[in-house]
Amino acid sequence: MLTFVAYGLDPLFRSGRHTSMEKRYVDQVVQDFEIQKTESYAALTRQQLIDRWLPLANNYELVPASLTPVTDRSPTRSSALLDRGVESGLRSGLGVVSESGVVGRIVESGDGWSRLQLADDAGFVTPFVDEDGSRGILSGSLSPQVARLKMRLDPMTFSLNERLFTDGSGGIFPAGVYLGAVVEPRTPIQSSKIILPLTLGLAQEVIVFLPIRTGSPR
Repeated sequence: MLTFVAYGLDPLFRSGRHTSMEKRYVDQVVQDFEIQKTESYAALTRQQLIDRWLPLANNYELVPASLTPVTDRSPTRSSALLDRGVESGLRSGLGVVSESGVVGRIVESGDGWSRLQLADDAGFVTPFVDEDGSRGILSGSLSPQVARLKMRLDPMTFSLNERLFTDGSGGIFPAGVYLGAVVEPRTPIQSSKIILPLTLGLAQEVIVFLPIRTGSPR
């Protein structure tokens, strides 16, 4: 479409009869085309995300949003912004995921925006379950894309490449969302290195899990 528009206006440029107004018109056509292409891609990506997480969302409404990483003033905090807020029902405490897994939790919302605490933030805490059904609590750290074990009762060891998932408790995330993998099992177990999803903190399309209130229509 863009090629045809440019081709149709090309004789104006080559003939020397074009004006600054005509050039501005072409520039606007190109800009509008790029905006439409970006919006179409975002809509497609959001629908793919909804399809991806719908099987786990029995008790949740899925709210799509765009995530933009931000630099926090505090070196111990890892944050991002969403382009949706209270007008979409978003509020503090809601879980956010990308195609790869857990991204973080909303900590503040306003009209048209929400601030997100990313999963590698030192204050982020969530329960997990491993592939054998053993449970524990995971928290962020002071290193990008790295989490640490906060608590685990049994067993007191990790296996290399052991994968961790949300356990569904607390009503923030449904069960079965990927959290991360153990890349360096260590002793004591609390010093083991756990890598979170690699897309964490990148500009991307995400899904917010909004719990469905009892008695409200799906």
